[in-house]
Amino acid sequence: MTNVQYGAVLSLPIAVRDGNYSDLAASSVVMITAGVNEKGGGATDRCDPVGRLRLLEANAALFQDIVPKIHYSAPDSLILVVTDPVDALADVVRILGHERVLTTGTSLDTFRYQFHLGKRLNVSASDVEALVQFLWDKLMEPVALHSQVL
Repeated sequence: MTNVQYGAVLSLPIAVRDGNYSDLAASSVVMITAGVNEKGGGATDRCDPVGRLRLLEANAALFQDIVPKIHYSAPDSLILVVTDPVDALADVVRILGHERVLTTGTSLDTFRYQFHLGKRLNVSASDVEALVQFLWDKLMEPVALHSQVL
């Protein structure tokens, strides 16, 4: 599964395709999902006090390559950071000169839960109303009593 698929909970059905940076020219929103994942970056231990911040150095290096290209091609776009650690990487985007930036914060875990619950129940994830409550990166717990299919 990709973070793009999880984020689709918020929209009508979408098609995702690859392309070039120049294809972003008319984009109002550019979503960055690229980066080292938790397993590859050694951030799978939820008891580790550093947690997902272990991914920062590698993902910041990647952002240093791609953010200037996005900014050149779509300078007025809003960059939506989905790559972990999202809030720290949003700061990297700003440092690299792109001021319009937003993160998914901890909402992505709720979207993942809705996606998988919808898949398990054979309904659209957009029809699942659910919530994941947690202290970011330490304790995540779905609130099953408040989950429902609309």
